[in-house]
Amino acid sequence: MSMQTNSWKTLLGPQYRARLVLLSLALWLHATNTMLTSTTMPSVVSDIGGHRLLSWAFSLYLIGSVVSGTQMSKLSRTAGIRNAMSGAGCLYLIGCFICAVAPNMPCFLIGRLVQGLGGGGLVSLVYLSQHQFFPNTLIPRVVVSNSVVWMVAAFTGPLIGGSFATYGLWRLAFIFFGLQALLFIAVCLRQLAPEKMDTNQPMQSIAWWNMVLLVASVFCVSVAGMQSYWFASALLVLLGVASLYWFVVFDQRLGQRRMLPAGMLDFYNPVFVGLLLTLVQSAALMSFVVYGPVVLVHVYELSPLQTGFVLITEALAWCTAALLFAGLKPAQEKNLLRIGSVLVTIGLFLQGVVVPNTQVIYIVMVLTIACAGFGASWGYLIRRVVDSAAVEDKDRASSMLPVAQQMGFAFGAAYAGVVANGLGYSGSSSVAEIQDIAPWVFFAFVPFALYGNVCAWRFFLESKASTPVK
Repeated sequence: MSMQTNSWKTLLGPQYRARLVLLSLALWLHATNTMLTSTTMPSVVSDIGGHRLLSWAFSLYLIGSVVSGTQMSKLSRTAGIRNAMSGAGCLYLIGCFICAVAPNMPCFLIGRLVQGLGGGGLVSLVYLSQHQFFPNTLIPRVVVSNSVVWMVAAFTGPLIGGSFATYGLWRLAFIFFGLQALLFIAVCLRQLAPEKMDTNQPMQSIAWWNMVLLVASVFCVSVAGMQSYWFASALLVLLGVASLYWFVVFDQRLGQRRMLPAGMLDFYNPVFVGLLLTLVQSAALMSFVVYGPVVLVHVYELSPLQTGFVLITEALAWCTAALLFAGLKPAQEKNLLRIGSVLVTIGLFLQGVVVPNTQVIYIVMVLTIACAGFGASWGYLIRRVVDSAAVEDKDRASSMLPVAQQMGFAFGAAYAGVVANGLGYSGSSSVAEIQDIAPWVFFAFVPFALYGNVCAWRFFLESKASTPVK
């Protein structure tokens, strides 16, 4: 295969450009959502009330996102990519409209749940359809393009939301993104041809009782992150882990109705190992996202805006590393994934060393190490997971990658709360107390990263038996 087929010129050429734009639009709608909501929520609360329900604006979006993400492979098989994408776009549009006209917080939260169903569906379909829209050799470059979208969203999301909120026009912010969802639907219907569906294939029913276990897992973890008592948080996290485990157990007994690929409790299955690697490393990277701003504001006396720019370092490092390593040959992927996992571990350990009492530039450096490690290998991890899946499970594996990532973020955020609260952190903690607590909050995530190294090593040992990447 010539290098030309694995080049940016090929990806951005007329054959693939329109579909790359379509996936970028889908990912943009989901990626900007958190930043937009974070900057508009103070205005929302002051206008319609409901400050006690504030955290649910984020939790319900996550619940909707995870639930819809698990259903996208099934929906795309029965309805087609075109219909599934436009349907997810419609849900996102409806959610934006509900939020924009909400007279009170409960109504607003309904809109957030519907938005989550649409946004989670969109991001899962991005991962699922990229393997159908592009040749396998271009997937790492497609992932780099997705990383650029995430980075731009990290920069512009707060700016867009803050601009509307500053002038008391938070409702227009949701209308603005609703219009973008309408544009996405139009592009989707124009660029994707209607698919010929097998009308004799019955629509597989949803195992609702198993879906309840999944929702319970996300619910427990979300509530755990809101608790101020470490014991209650720890108990909820354990309940969340137990619910997730039994969700997987029961799902594997559903045959063709299952949401997950087969062999999700087999530690010799490279698909399971790859998804587990995604989950644990995503959880590990949440340590600074959750607790880092506390240290930067109180210890280093940075403004919220300056703190935001430090956090943007993570997206920038991820994107830059993905861009630099996008053209590797398949034989080099094994070393990159293993080295990337080691860099995540080193970066996390160094956070505990340098963050509590040093200069901000060193914090930026250790963040760059950790996020670059995962970012450089992310595209190849995605490709290898899907390549290792059985033919009938490739769609399931694709759609579960973002679900595993979001579950990792949720568990990581809750775990950070458990550790910090267990060490005595509270809103009234002094600077000295925060400096004493901070190292152990970051060190507590090192075991996640170390287990990620085990997964990265095992992933390639076991994937030798799978279909090789060509």
